[in-house]
Amino acid sequence: MGKYTGYMICTDLDGTFTQPPRNDNEDLYISRENLDAVEYFKSEGGIFTFSTGRRPGYIKEKIFPFVKPNAPMITVNGASIYDHEKDEILKSVFLPQNALDAPFVAYEKFRDKLEEVFIIAETEEFNLQFDEKIFEEKLQKIMSLHEEWYKFVFRGVNAEETIKFQKFLQERYPECYLPRSWETGQEILAPTATKGERALELKGMFPQVHTLICVGDHENDIPMIEAADKGYAVKNAVDEVLKVADFVTVDYTEGAIAKIIAEI
Repeated sequence: MGKYTGYMICTDLDGTFTQPPRNDNEDLYISRENLDAVEYFKSEGGIFTFSTGRRPGYIKEKIFPFVKPNAPMITVNGASIYDHEKDEILKSVFLPQNALDAPFVAYEKFRDKLEEVFIIAETEEFNLQFDEKIFEEKLQKIMSLHEEWYKFVFRGVNAEETIKFQKFLQERYPECYLPRSWETGQEILAPTATKGERALELKGMFPQVHTLICVGDHENDIPMIEAADKGYAVKNAVDEVLKVADFVTVDYTEGAIAKIIAEI
């Protein structure tokens, strides 16, 4: 048994473990302090994984060259659990059928307040700009490709308009899970497609785990922080996350995950 046997860390990526790129030409950043701490944590029996809104393909391309988890990952904000060792999706939670009209409704009522929508299935991801010509025709074609979808992600023109859009969705789709993943990133998922539900399922896959540690910075991280035995917010987290966290650690730019590991 190692020093960290029995501990599992589930960390958000963007704004918690990594500094995301601001544009397509910029690389993401992970501190050497975090990378070294994670490798030590794993070598001493700890179980480390990611809990992110990203799809598996992004993680394998952008993150795996630097660090790999030693457990399945929570992906698509809790809509799936992905085992990278087996290249297998272990769990999928799809949107309810009555929410599949959301991109059409958004276009009808908020087209001048939204920039784009990402439409995400189990194996594919599509992107449409709201100012595209024949938007509805293109959207209809995309939606006809699958009967089941993981989530929709809308990018608002600014934070204020995104919050207004979120409130509209809460009235229109009260049965759905409707977090913001960043200031202008509004998501629609199934009610049980949360990082918290998946984190508890992951913990259950490893009987030796007695302490689940979850770390995040934005609204979509709240369910797993609340579900954790020890829930952490990074210092740069939004107020809603800071309020529910058991602990507040340093800013993500200061090696937050390394700091948490050192304090175990």
